[in-house]
Amino acid sequence: MDGTYVSTQRLVWPRADTIVFLDFPRAVCLWRVMLRYLSHRGRTRQDMTPGCPETLDFEFVEYIWTFSADYRPRIIARLEHLRPDQRLIVLKGPADAARFMRDICIEQSSEGTGT
Repeated sequence: MDGTYVSTQRLVWPRADTIVFLDFPRAVCLWRVMLRYLSHRGRTRQDMTPGCPETLDFEFVEYIWTFSADYRPRIIARLEHLRPDQRLIVLKGPADAARFMRDICIEQSSEGTGT
């Protein structure tokens, strides 16, 4: 679940047993948004509500550009107050995310075989 919206963090985070924070560099985020926009411009992606075509506006680019200064500190502050039973995983970039996904697949595969 996406939880960067401050309004939903207060609802979702208390119910979570694990929080994965994608703390990617700004350049990676901007690059991926541009690629996504160019790949799907004017069309609705499969993960979007029907009738909501891919768009890109200045406000969203500005949000990404200022995220580290304006929003990240608040997220970090909230992460410092997780309960002891909540697991925090911070992924710093695409390589971390790929490794995390690979490890999850390995865990699920070994659980299915009983090893």
